[in-house]
Amino acid sequence: MAAEFLSEEFKHGPAGFCPARLTRISPWLKRYVDEKKLPFAHVAVLRKGQLAYSNCYGVRDIEEGSPILEDGIYRIYSMTKLVTTVAALALYEKGAFQLD
Repeated sequence: MAAEFLSEEFKHGPAGFCPARLTRISPWLKRYVDEKKLPFAHVAVLRKGQLAYSNCYGVRDIEEGSPILEDGIYRIYSMTKLVTTVAALALYEKGAFQLD
């Protein structure tokens, strides 16, 4: 009943995310690529296996200028620390351990 009073901006879209908030990701990514801080950026937001948002900007080959593809496959190196940190933070938030 309360949902009928919510504006379009706050209604949930795919996977329960607000579509208006998801679209805020694009300008941020595009700015990093346009400012040459990154050759490309590709983001995918999923929840429980359902794709809520996906977008990409930039080039996969700087010399050729080949655009990045939505279904591209990339090698991602040195991600162990990032994945471990995110897992540790999730456990910390659940109270599984404390820091001294």
